[in-house]
Amino acid sequence: MSTSMANLIPFDDAPISPANWTNQQENVFIDLLVRQVQNGGMVAGCLKTQAWKEVRVGFYRALGLKFNTKSFSNKIQDLKSRYKEFKKLRFGQTGFGWDEEKKIVVASPDTWKSYLMVNPKAKRFRTKGCPEYDRLDIIFGGTIAIGQFGTSLARGVQSPPRDEVQVSNNDQPVEESLNPMAHDIGDVNDSDDEWSSTATTRRDVRRKITIDFVDIINKLNEAANARIDKLVDAINGFNDKPDKYSISTFLDEINTMEGLTHIDYCKLFEVFEKASAREWYMKMPPDIRRNWISDILKK
Repeated sequence: MSTSMANLIPFDDAPISPANWTNQQENVFIDLLVRQVQNGGMVAGCLKTQAWKEVRVGFYRALGLKFNTKSFSNKIQDLKSRYKEFKKLRFGQTGFGWDEEKKIVVASPDTWKSYLMVNPKAKRFRTKGCPEYDRLDIIFGGTIAIGQFGTSLARGVQSPPRDEVQVSNNDQPVEESLNPMAHDIGDVNDSDDEWSSTATTRRDVRRKITIDFVDIINKLNEAANARIDKLVDAINGFNDKPDKYSISTFLDEINTMEGLTHIDYCKLFEVFEKASAREWYMKMPPDIRRNWISDILKK
């Protein structure tokens, strides 16, 4: 960071910086989002209004850069797309393995070639993997629903606010707030095990909630799909049944009579455009039908 923390001007007065994302900037941003998830400021992949303010200010104080909200929104969508792509590659494909030491997905050259032809965005994962995947899983793991009713759960971030944030000089530096060990460095040996245990417990609880949530969504999708299938079958069954009293059915009957003229069809239409007349006609014995037609044409 070129500007020291002590010399940073207030956030409101700082100019907007061009967003040319580096790995360092991206990692700081991801850490800020993880912290919002843990604190309840980001729910189902959506940042609350106050959380938006905290993220922008935290990013500025960590790096001295003030990106606009559109830049952050675009980056969140980019991260979500990357998370989904890597998750599909690592857990949803046959022919791929996992190198635990290098933390990358491995496969034969032919397998990679075939996969990249269909999924060109996955090329970045072949040699570099996705080091940020675990953190992205915390952010997006519970928001990627499967099925036709999952769209609303994966819409992304809430529209960012337009207002800026007044930063107090007494605010805690973001570096300290992001570092769980920064509050008590001298007692690191005593706090290490406790912090690790707490973090593990929270992570386990969060993953269980995520799994339960996805299971519920999937069951709802299955139930909804079953209802839709029944409705479609009912509609199709209805459409497959011919209407005995339709205009088309009535014309099929009339067309068997020879010698009808254009004027005769016009007279018959005036009477039989009504469904009740057609039904009455079709229920009559054949000889009575012919007599009724003759009477109509004589008029």
